[in-house]
Amino acid sequence: MSKRGLYIFILCILLLFSNSVVRSQSLLSSYVYYTIITEYTFHNVGNTTIFINSSNISPGFYLALDIDGWQKLLNFSLYKDDILLNDIIVEKDDSGNRKILTRNLLKLEPRNKITLKLIQVIRVNTVSIFSSSRKKITLPKKSPMLYTKYNMSDVNNYLYSKGFWNISKNIEEISNNLANNVVTVNQYILSIIRWTLNNIKYNISKSGGIIPPELVVMRKTGACGEISSLIVSLARAKGIPSYLYLAYYYDPKINMSNKNGSYSYEMIHVFQHVFAMVYIDDITSVPIDLTLPKRKVGEELETINGAGINTMDRIIILNKITHEDPNEFLMVASPDNNISMRYKVIVIRKNPSIGKGIASNVFILLFLLFLIIAVILLFLRDTENL
Repeated sequence: MSKRGLYIFILCILLLFSNSVVRSQSLLSSYVYYTIITEYTFHNVGNTTIFINSSNISPGFYLALDIDGWQKLLNFSLYKDDILLNDIIVEKDDSGNRKILTRNLLKLEPRNKITLKLIQVIRVNTVSIFSSSRKKITLPKKSPMLYTKYNMSDVNNYLYSKGFWNISKNIEEISNNLANNVVTVNQYILSIIRWTLNNIKYNISKSGGIIPPELVVMRKTGACGEISSLIVSLARAKGIPSYLYLAYYYDPKINMSNKNGSYSYEMIHVFQHVFAMVYIDDITSVPIDLTLPKRKVGEELETINGAGINTMDRIIILNKITHEDPNEFLMVASPDNNISMRYKVIVIRKNPSIGKGIASNVFILLFLLFLIIAVILLFLRDTENL
């Protein structure tokens, strides 16, 4: 073997060994872990005993969704006054949302309080330098022609256009105008994103909840929920199945609270976020997020390829909204007029700890890096001497 071939052989061995050290010890983890604590405290301010039906608690106890490549629910527990409740059921709706209910009514004596607390742990896929476990969904280069019929079994839920999702004359007119100059689904999707960036001003809501898309068009302003709902409606107006994801965004600097009559709520280290998902074909749905991060005209493609859910590990998805009114999952309300309620959500982030074994491998990797650089320099020196 020539000296040049020997250098290349040694370099390959060092690179392979370095890669195996990183992967075997998970030096840079592909996951981050979140604990979500959802707590309701009910205070009976009346003079009679109240029996609370857990299905009337709004918004209630929803479990984080399992979404391949993005997140997985690892475990959960429900407590009543710090005592573990075993007599519970998990109810699943036709959009896949999972809600925890108690089998029995909750008895609340006059002037007494009870606290219900859900603790759930979610593993979120992230991106590291050496390996990645996070699924990134980008816009395909090719797509079906606009007006192509979708053959999904539950397509009607994704095309629902009544109530909150009513497609008004204004939305229909905008949709028709945008469709005049395009041929494919991809082109139409990018055109509605461009129109929204041009015509709807991003404005954080102070009242809570999401107003219907037809009002967003009239007011020309909205937060992430309104903007994403409008994207969904414009897609559905041309027969393109679409839906919303309701999520939490982790931010350790956030601490929000509000009191309104008989209830109060507090969000610690978290705020709510909504983004759209649109089907390109029967199998492929892509995220569309104009607000996380905030986008401007000219960044239409990046609202998909660079959507927050594709690039961040601070987003935890709780609900999938197809034909439902999204406010059913957002609005906080007391289950009884004589109950004063406090609602609190706390999100805690935990990165995998680096133990002694992993720490020692850092020095091994640094030593290997030194050897790799030395081999490259020797190779370059001998090459110059040829």
